[in-house]
Formats: sequence, C-alpha cells, structure tokens
Amino acid sequence: MTEPTAPHVLLSPTHFADVRRRIGDYGDRTIAEACAIGLAYWATGAGPDGIDLTPGTSFADVLGWVDNGGGGSPGWEVGADGLSITVPDGVQPAEARLALQDLADFPDRPVGTIGPSSIEARIETLAGWNDNRADRIRPTVMEMFREQARARPDAVAIIDEHRTLTYREAAEKSAQLAHHLVRRGLASEEVVGI
Repeated sequence: MTEPTAPHVLLSPTHFADVRRRIGDYGDRTIAEACAIGLAYWATGAGPDGIDLTPGTSFADVLGWVDNGGGGSPGWEVGADGLSITVPDGVQPAEARLALQDLADFPDRPVGTIGPSSIEARIETLAGWNDNRADRIRPTVMEMFREQARARPDAVAIIDEHRTLTYREAAEKSAQLAHHLVRRGLASEEVVGI
C-alpha cells in the first residue's frame, strides 16, 4: 500500500489523446498502467514480472501486454482515479513528469528511449546533432550547371517530349535568353519566370 503523501505524476486528457492518436484506442486505465511501466523502466531499467523488457521493447508492446491482463510495476501504482501514478522514493517527481510528458508526446518508440526531456531540450539536441559547423563550399545551381557545361559539353542536359539539348546547347540558349532579357531592361538580381 502506498502512503497518501507519496508524490504522484498526473496524466492529463491530452496525454491520453496523444497516446491514442499515435498508437491505438486503448482505455485510460491501460494507458496509465503502461505509462507507469514505461516510467519504471526509465527509472530502474526493469519491468514487472511477466514481460521481458529490453531497451528495444516497443511501448506499443507494453500497451498490448497491459491490455491483455499484464500487471504494473511495483512502486509505480496507478491511482484509483486512473489519472495519477505514484513516484517511488529516490525518483525526482519533476523528472518523472518530464519523462511522462516525453512518453505521451512520442509514444511510438522503444522504452529504452524514455527520459526526462522537454520539447525545448529535444529541439536543442536535434539542432546540435545537425549542426556540425563544417565549412562547406555550396555552389549555386548556375555554378554547378556551368561546371557541367565546361566538363561535359556534349552530355545530355535536358530532355523533353520534343527535343534533347546538350550542356553546350543549353548554355548557348540560356546566354541568348539572358542577353535578350538585358536588352528588354531586366536588371541584375531580378527574378523572371520561365
């Protein structure tokens, strides 16, 4: 039995809706029990008797197991209201809240990826992964076209239902068009639809 003063994390209607939208139409109690198991796995690396949880076990599998009669994790009891999960001693309630929010936001995942991460922290982490700060030469499309025209002038550049143009022919025709547009008053950096 849990003491009445034990800390809890609360599941909101939004949490239930997020899980249902992404994984399936499970009952509130099933979702709450599965979330409790997910939180227990995050905090301890262990699951309840009857299911062999590994870091790669899908949270959807945990939901299915609970829906088929599987039990909860000791110390992580779901309240009678079906909306609260007891947080055992040694676990920070604020971190458990963040882990629950993270799980509800992205339930279609392995239980080994559950953690106390806010949306802002996830965005920052992704930005860090994507920002390698490597200087790169990024040629424009025109520069890449000119390089192909120089290196492979007789290679086919454009094909449509009426004709085929090589890079040399396309470069000549684009130069003719550019001169024609300049004669008609087009200035540098003005956009023209072709």
